[in-house]
Amino acid sequence: MNSVLPRILIGLAVLISFHGISADEPVAEDAIEFERIDVLFSTDTAGIIEAYQCRSCPAKVFQFDAQLVVHNIEGATLFEQLQNVDGKAGTVTWLQGTTRAARIFMY
Repeated sequence: MNSVLPRILIGLAVLISFHGISADEPVAEDAIEFERIDVLFSTDTAGIIEAYQCRSCPAKVFQFDAQLVVHNIEGATLFEQLQNVDGKAGTVTWLQGTTRAARIFMY
């Protein structure tokens, strides 16, 4: 029961975040809650996210760039935010039909 509330809040946050998107820019995202998110940087604003749904599950791999938005985590820059995400649980959303991460929600 305790894990239901964060999922509802994340769903609402995703819906609310679409408010700024105009009608001529349709965006569809998929989302999965992960037990652990590992961040591998190629630059300060780009790299790979390896996300695990369970300890024995294979990683789901995403690319990220400077457009990635991280919610509910401290950090002045994307690099600092992702350093604080590394190794923790959270929800990753990505653009449908791609492996490009769009958002990370931490709880």
